[in-house]
Amino acid sequence: MGEPTITQMSWVYGVTTVPARIENGLLERTLISLRETGFANPRLFVDGAESVPGWLDEYAITLRHPTIRTPAHWTLALWELYLRDPTMDRYAIFQDDLVCVKNMKRYLERVPYPEKGYLNLNTFPENEYARLNRHAEGQHPVKPDGFYPSNQRGRMAVALVFSNEACKTLLCAPHMVERVQSKRRHICIDGGVVTAMKKQGWQEFVHEPSLTWHTGDESTMGHKRQPAAQTFPGEDFDALTLLKRGEA
Repeated sequence: MGEPTITQMSWVYGVTTVPARIENGLLERTLISLRETGFANPRLFVDGAESVPGWLDEYAITLRHPTIRTPAHWTLALWELYLRDPTMDRYAIFQDDLVCVKNMKRYLERVPYPEKGYLNLNTFPENEYARLNRHAEGQHPVKPDGFYPSNQRGRMAVALVFSNEACKTLLCAPHMVERVQSKRRHICIDGGVVTAMKKQGWQEFVHEPSLTWHTGDESTMGHKRQPAAQTFPGEDFDALTLLKRGEA
């Protein structure tokens, strides 16, 4: 069983970004979508900047200069969120190129949180296809909507959510410390997170349908565009309707 529903859940959350995403409008679109789904006023973590445009003055901002690149930037962001507010129920880090379904925050507060798990709100196509195959083979007799274990390959860290215990488990994981000495230190934070958690006996969970959609054409690390979630129902879709489906 997961954690019980929490009516007054405490959150702290941030958005990682870089100057290019501020300039091309992707960050602004992400912030609008997050605000409309309940995640207003996140702390912004900007890598490779000494200042930001005035339109961002309403946000709490952490600047890093010179750049330390995506995995280190992401990890420091989670550490800062935890160190500033170490007793929160939930910690979330969003990247700067996504949009969300409506009422996502309220929905997340009303569904069970998986035991020894963390949430990836962007469902990669290979996880969607694998779930369809399991349904067809009768191997996944659960309701069609909701969180389920991913293939544990850590596909995309666009929108990750951690319970307090999950956050502490990740930050204390030896793998997160040791990987900075490896050749992959500057790439694949998604793989780093899922591997660190697997070694601690924890799992990544994704959602049917995907609760977010990746808007970026190219990653800030120069990777080609990743396949988009096929089950994302659109920004106008109200996630709270999924609760009614589960009661049917």
